[in-house]
Amino acid sequence: TGGNDNTTAAHIGVRVTGSTARLRGGTTSALTVTGQGAPATVASSGVEVSSSAIITSYGANVSVIGTGGGGGQDAVGVLLFVGGTITAGGSGTVTVSGTGGSGATGPNNGVYVDNTGVITSGGGNVQITGTEGSAGTRVAISITSATATTAANGGTLTLIGDTMNFSGATISAGAASSVTLRQRSNGRAIDLGGADVLGTTLGLTDAELDTVSAGTVNIGDANSGNLTVSAAITHPNNLTITTGAGVTFNE
Repeated sequence: TGGNDNTTAAHIGVRVTGSTARLRGGTTSALTVTGQGAPATVASSGVEVSSSAIITSYGANVSVIGTGGGGGQDAVGVLLFVGGTITAGGSGTVTVSGTGGSGATGPNNGVYVDNTGVITSGGGNVQITGTEGSAGTRVAISITSATATTAANGGTLTLIGDTMNFSGATISAGAASSVTLRQRSNGRAIDLGGADVLGTTLGLTDAELDTVSAGTVNIGDANSGNLTVSAAITHPNNLTITTGAGVTFNE
C-alpha cells in the first residue's frame, strides 16, 4: 500500500521495476498481488510493472489487483510500461483487475498497458477487467503501443470494461481460440464503429478492432445493452456479436 502523506513523491501501492525485478509464484498456490495507491501530487498507481520487470509463476494462477489513489496525476489501477510484463507459467491463468483513482489530470485508467508493456500467459486463459477513475482523463482499459496476447501458447483472452482505447496495440489469441471484448456494467450500450461515451457507451472503432486478431472475436454478451453498428467495419476474423437487447445498423 502506498504512503499516506500528500507530497510530491510517488505513492504507488506495489511497484515492480527494473530488468532484474521478478515477483514469482510457485507451481500450485495462486500468486495474488494487490496494491492501493495513496494520495500524491505525482504518481499514485495501485500496481506498477515497468522497465522489463515481470510478475509471473512456475505454473500457478496469477492475479494482479490495483486501485489508483488521487491527488495530481497517474492514478492508474494497474500500469505496465517499458517492457513490464504480467504472465503465468504453464497453464496458469492470468487475471488483471484495475480501478482508476481520482487524480486531477489523469490518466486515471483502470488498466493501462503502454509502451511495450505485455499481459500474456504460458498457456492459460487471460482476463483483464478495468474500471475508469472518477476524475481527469480516464479509460477502463487502455492498450497503446503494447500487447495483450495468448497467441503463442494458447488460452482465451477476455477484456472487460465500459470504455476501451487501443492504439498501436496487439490484442490477440490463436487461430483455435478467441478474444472477447465486452462491457463491465450490465445494460451498457456498445457502438461498433464509434467512440466511447463515458457513462453510456463502449465504443470500438474500426481502427481499434483492426488491432484484434483470433480465430473468433466475440463482442458483447447476454448482459450487453443495445448494440449499434454506426460505421463500416472491416475485419479479417470471425466476428460474433451477442447482446441482451437490440442490434441497430446505421446506413
